[in-house]
Amino acid sequence: MTQTKVKREFAEQIERDYLQPFAAQQARPLAESRQQLIEQIKKLVEMPPIFTAENRRFTESELAAFIKDDGAVAITSLILTQLQDIDETLEAFLRYNDLLGKATLFFFRELLHNEPRAKTTLETLQREHLLVKIDQIKTTQDQLITRDDLERLEQRVRRLASTTPKPFGT
Repeated sequence: MTQTKVKREFAEQIERDYLQPFAAQQARPLAESRQQLIEQIKKLVEMPPIFTAENRRFTESELAAFIKDDGAVAITSLILTQLQDIDETLEAFLRYNDLLGKATLFFFRELLHNEPRAKTTLETLQREHLLVKIDQIKTTQDQLITRDDLERLEQRVRRLASTTPKPFGT
């Protein structure tokens, strides 16, 4: 994926999955919310980095841990505790459905996709069926719920049919 395409897809997801529902939840116009958040984010960009780390290779277990979605909440909290004097609305937005943690993981994974060892680890996990994509789980869950709902409906219809009096002559 090109860097531009990744950024465009990310921006579309932010708009659809976070900004629109957040603005609705706050009962504020979308354009006003967008503008206020952009202004607050610009202030964050001007701040010095809050984390530094040594430049070293990750272990296989670290790479595998970064690929999973676990920990988005922890990442959100960790980053926000390091930021000082952040606008309440911006903080609420970044916490909304763990946006900050998920966004951090999203871009981190994009960086890892260019790392040959990470690619190999991901492919191995997928090949061994140790890594199941969240959307696959959700689809399966939805299918099971739908099937259960249909079975319950069929049972109700059978019960109604068995308890409904039959008209004369049938």
